[in-house]
Amino acid sequence: MATKAALEALSGTMAMELGPWGIRCNVVLPGVVAGDRVEAIIASQAAHRGMELEAARREFTSRTSMKTMVEGADIAEAICFLLSERARFVSGQQLGVCGNFEGYSSEMITHLSKEAVRA
Repeated sequence: MATKAALEALSGTMAMELGPWGIRCNVVLPGVVAGDRVEAIIASQAAHRGMELEAARREFTSRTSMKTMVEGADIAEAICFLLSERARFVSGQQLGVCGNFEGYSSEMITHLSKEAVRA
C-alpha cells in the first residue's frame, strides 16, 4: 500500500510541476486482471476450500460490482482515454480500473499466489 500511496503522491506532484508545459500525469490502478495467474489463484482457493472451480470463480467475481473480472483490454481502454484529447483536463488523478473489487486481502492474494506457483 505504501507504493500505491507514493505513486499517487508522485503523480500529483508531477502534474503540478509539468502542467505549465501541457504535460498531464495520471495513475491507472488496475484491479485483478483475468489471466493465467488469477485462474491459478482461483483454482488454489477452490482446492484449499474443497470447492468446485466454477463455484470458486463465481464467488471471486461476485466480489466486484460488475460481477466479472477486469480484462487487459479494459485497462488499455482507460489508458487510451487518458491519452486522448477528451481527457485534456484530467491530470493528477488516480483512475481505478477494478470493477470495484472487494476481494481478498493482500496477504491472502500473496498466500494464494505462492500456492498457485507450487501447483
